[in-house]
Amino acid sequence: MIAGHLRIRPFMLLALTATAAATVAVAAGAASAVAPENLVPPTVHGTAKVGSKLTASPGGWANTPTSFVYKWQRCDSDGTRCGKDVQGGPSKTYTLVAADVDRTIRVVVTAVNADGRSEAAPSDATDVVSSKNGPRNSAAPSITGEAKAGEQLTVSPGTWSPSSGVTFAYHWQRCDAPNVGCRNILVARAATYTVRSSDVGSRLRVLVTAKAASGHTSVYSGSTDYVQSDVPPPSVNEAPRLSFISLVRIGRRVYARFRVCDDGVGRITVAERDTKAGALAYTRRYSVYTYASCGTFSRSWTPAPRFRTRGRTTITLQAIDKSRRKSALRAKSVFYRR
Repeated sequence: MIAGHLRIRPFMLLALTATAAATVAVAAGAASAVAPENLVPPTVHGTAKVGSKLTASPGGWANTPTSFVYKWQRCDSDGTRCGKDVQGGPSKTYTLVAADVDRTIRVVVTAVNADGRSEAAPSDATDVVSSKNGPRNSAAPSITGEAKAGEQLTVSPGTWSPSSGVTFAYHWQRCDAPNVGCRNILVARAATYTVRSSDVGSRLRVLVTAKAASGHTSVYSGSTDYVQSDVPPPSVNEAPRLSFISLVRIGRRVYARFRVCDDGVGRITVAERDTKAGALAYTRRYSVYTYASCGTFSRSWTPAPRFRTRGRTTITLQAIDKSRRKSALRAKSVFYRR
């Protein structure tokens, strides 16, 4: 050996080469394949009218998608019960056709990269699709009556042209807030509606569809005030009540919908706790405001990475009123696949 130099013999070179190859293999295994994950849901833009073109924005994604697949679906008039695909493929546009009239449309996006395909991410649904040449509305429908359980409400269809030869169909909807989270009420298709106890804390509106020989056009009325209860509050403070309506995961994010009832109005704290086997639990708190004895609310968040590993993650909710009285715990679970 010469000072300052190392002589590498052939068998040493083979050993070093093998070691380097093994190191590269370990590094490649450590960088596990990761398909795209949705961060922000897709959206749809355009006019809900036959002949109009809808355009999808794919939303926000992690892990660098290289392409997207778009599936367009027809849904009920309140955006629920979305059926089979009406168009699928790489096109982010869809032209509305006659079969879409009186329905809503959403897009479901799948992102692709070299490591695989994402789970499907749906958009919100559009407004109800109208015919190309249906009646024209110049004054929106309106609701009269007191928004209180047991009272009767009446909708006026508004002003339309032509003014003759037009008939109207009605569907009352229950909304979490003005024009937010609106869903059809079963067997509520007349111009009058008797307010139910299940409506308390919601706002009501009506989907009015004008029908003529030229086609159909659908518009929404304004919404009522928050529906009040016809039952007087209890004489003593009681603990709030919470019902966990739904929990949905889209990509990394979870979306919870829940209903809170209390004997007073105002601020309620909702404690949300994430748990998973083998992971340290995490609790966050939300403030919600009731304008009647009940209210329905939605919240969404991205759980910490330790809750997004493969397997079941449990979400637990509890309502806490201003006197610190607590509801029973309510829980639902979602599953992560990676």
